[in-house]
Amino acid sequence: MRRIRGAAGNLLKENCRMIAQASASAARRNAEAYQARILPAVSRTFALTIPQLDARLRTVIANAYLLCRIADTIEDERALPGDVKQQFHDRFTRVVASTEDPASFARNLAPLLNGNTLDAERDLVANTPAVIEVTDGFNLAQRESLA
Repeated sequence: MRRIRGAAGNLLKENCRMIAQASASAARRNAEAYQARILPAVSRTFALTIPQLDARLRTVIANAYLLCRIADTIEDERALPGDVKQQFHDRFTRVVASTEDPASFARNLAPLLNGNTLDAERDLVANTPAVIEVTDGFNLAQRESLA
Protein backbone atom coordinates (compact mmCIF):
# COMPACT_ATOMS: atom_id res chain seq x y z
CA MET A 1 0.00 0.00 0.00
CA ARG A 2 2.84 2.36 0.88
CA ARG A 3 4.37 1.68 -2.54
CA ILE A 4 1.14 2.67 -4.27
CA ARG A 5 0.92 5.90 -2.26
CA GLY A 6 4.54 6.68 -3.08
CA ALA A 7 3.95 6.05 -6.78
CA ALA A 8 0.77 8.17 -6.71
CA GLY A 9 2.64 10.97 -4.95
CA ASN A 10 5.42 10.85 -7.53
CA LEU A 11 2.87 10.86 -10.35
CA LEU A 12 1.12 13.86 -8.82
CA LYS A 13 4.42 15.74 -8.49
CA GLU A 14 5.29 14.96 -12.10
CA ASN A 15 1.87 16.14 -13.29
CA CYS A 16 2.24 19.38 -11.33
CA ARG A 17 5.68 19.93 -12.85
CA MET A 18 4.32 19.34 -16.35
CA ILE A 19 1.42 21.76 -15.77
CA ALA A 20 3.84 24.41 -14.50
CA GLN A 21 6.04 23.93 -17.57
CA ALA A 22 3.05 24.17 -19.90
CA SER A 23 1.92 27.35 -18.16
CA ALA A 24 5.41 28.84 -18.43
CA SER A 25 5.56 27.87 -22.10
CA ALA A 26 2.18 29.54 -22.74
CA ALA A 27 3.35 32.70 -20.97
CA ARG A 28 6.51 32.70 -23.06
CA ARG A 29 4.54 32.21 -26.30
CA ASN A 30 2.19 35.06 -25.36
CA ALA A 31 5.17 37.28 -24.52
CA GLU A 32 6.87 36.45 -27.83
CA ALA A 33 3.62 37.22 -29.68
CA TYR A 34 3.43 40.59 -27.91
CA GLN A 35 7.04 41.28 -28.84
CA ALA A 36 6.29 40.54 -32.51
CA ARG A 37 3.22 42.81 -32.46
CA ILE A 38 4.85 45.79 -30.73
CA LEU A 39 8.09 45.85 -32.73
CA PRO A 40 6.61 47.44 -35.89
CA ALA A 41 4.74 49.97 -33.73
CA VAL A 42 7.93 51.28 -32.10
CA SER A 43 10.36 50.98 -35.03
CA ARG A 44 9.87 51.15 -38.75
CA THR A 45 13.47 50.35 -39.69
CA PHE A 46 14.22 47.53 -37.26
CA ALA A 47 10.77 46.02 -37.78
CA LEU A 48 11.76 45.47 -41.41
CA THR A 49 15.24 44.08 -40.80
CA ILE A 50 14.93 41.96 -37.64
CA PRO A 51 12.47 39.48 -39.22
CA GLN A 52 15.05 38.86 -41.97
CA LEU A 53 17.53 37.46 -39.43
CA ASP A 54 18.14 33.77 -38.88
CA ALA A 55 15.42 32.36 -36.62
CA ARG A 56 17.98 31.64 -33.88
CA LEU A 57 18.84 35.35 -33.66
CA ARG A 58 15.51 36.97 -34.43
CA THR A 59 13.89 36.71 -30.99
CA VAL A 60 17.03 37.73 -29.11
CA ILE A 61 17.73 40.74 -31.33
CA ALA A 62 14.10 41.88 -31.25
CA ASN A 63 14.13 41.59 -27.48
CA ALA A 64 17.40 43.53 -27.21
CA TYR A 65 15.94 46.27 -29.41
CA LEU A 66 12.79 46.50 -27.25
CA LEU A 67 14.87 46.70 -24.08
CA CYS A 68 16.80 49.59 -25.64
CA ARG A 69 13.52 51.18 -26.73
CA ILE A 70 12.24 51.13 -23.13
CA ALA A 71 15.45 52.80 -21.93
CA ASP A 72 15.20 55.35 -24.74
CA THR A 73 11.57 56.10 -23.83
CA ILE A 74 12.70 57.00 -20.32
CA GLU A 75 15.44 59.24 -21.69
CA ASP A 76 13.13 60.95 -24.21
CA GLU A 77 10.39 61.74 -21.68
CA ARG A 78 10.49 65.53 -21.33
CA ALA A 79 8.24 65.59 -18.27
CA LEU A 80 10.73 63.62 -16.15
CA PRO A 81 13.47 65.55 -14.35
CA GLY A 82 16.99 64.20 -14.82
CA ASP A 83 17.20 62.64 -11.36
CA VAL A 84 13.91 60.80 -11.88
CA LYS A 85 15.10 59.54 -15.26
CA GLN A 86 18.25 58.26 -13.58
CA GLN A 87 16.18 56.47 -10.93
CA PHE A 88 14.10 54.76 -13.62
CA HIS A 89 17.21 53.85 -15.62
CA ASP A 90 18.71 52.31 -12.47
CA ARG A 91 15.49 50.42 -11.78
CA PHE A 92 15.30 49.22 -15.38
CA THR A 93 18.86 47.90 -15.13
CA ARG A 94 17.74 45.91 -12.09
CA VAL A 95 14.64 44.69 -13.96
CA VAL A 96 16.80 43.34 -16.80
CA ALA A 97 19.14 41.76 -14.24
CA SER A 98 16.11 40.07 -12.60
CA THR A 99 16.62 41.84 -9.28
CA GLU A 100 13.54 44.08 -9.51
CA ASP A 101 9.95 43.27 -10.36
CA PRO A 102 9.13 44.36 -13.94
CA ALA A 103 5.43 44.82 -13.13
CA SER A 104 6.20 47.30 -10.35
CA PHE A 105 8.60 49.18 -12.62
CA ALA A 106 5.97 49.39 -15.37
CA ARG A 107 3.20 50.46 -12.96
CA ASN A 108 5.39 53.25 -11.61
CA LEU A 109 6.72 54.55 -14.94
CA ALA A 110 3.76 54.26 -17.32
CA PRO A 111 1.57 56.93 -15.67
CA LEU A 112 4.44 59.43 -15.78
CA LEU A 113 4.77 59.32 -19.56
CA ASN A 114 3.13 62.41 -21.07
CA GLY A 115 1.47 63.24 -24.36
CA ASN A 116 4.79 63.54 -26.18
CA THR A 117 5.37 59.82 -25.75
CA LEU A 118 3.89 57.70 -28.53
CA ASP A 119 1.02 55.40 -27.58
CA ALA A 120 3.08 52.42 -28.76
CA GLU A 121 5.95 53.41 -26.46
CA ARG A 122 3.53 53.77 -23.55
CA ASP A 123 2.19 50.32 -24.39
CA LEU A 124 5.72 48.92 -24.50
CA VAL A 125 6.55 50.36 -21.08
CA ALA A 126 3.27 49.04 -19.65
CA ASN A 127 4.16 45.60 -21.04
CA THR A 128 7.71 45.53 -19.71
CA PRO A 129 6.85 42.25 -17.90
CA ALA A 130 6.12 40.56 -21.25
CA VAL A 131 9.43 41.76 -22.72
CA ILE A 132 11.26 40.50 -19.63
CA GLU A 133 9.40 37.17 -19.85
CA VAL A 134 11.08 36.70 -23.22
CA THR A 135 14.46 37.84 -21.85
CA ASP A 136 14.20 35.39 -18.96
CA GLY A 137 13.75 32.51 -21.41
CA PHE A 138 17.16 33.04 -23.00
CA ASN A 139 20.21 31.01 -22.10
CA LEU A 140 22.75 32.42 -19.65
CA ALA A 141 25.12 33.81 -22.28
CA GLN A 142 22.27 35.59 -24.05
CA ARG A 143 20.91 37.07 -20.80
CA GLU A 144 24.36 38.21 -19.70
CA SER A 145 24.89 39.99 -23.01
CA LEU A 146 21.66 41.93 -22.44
CA ALA A 147 22.22 42.85 -18.79
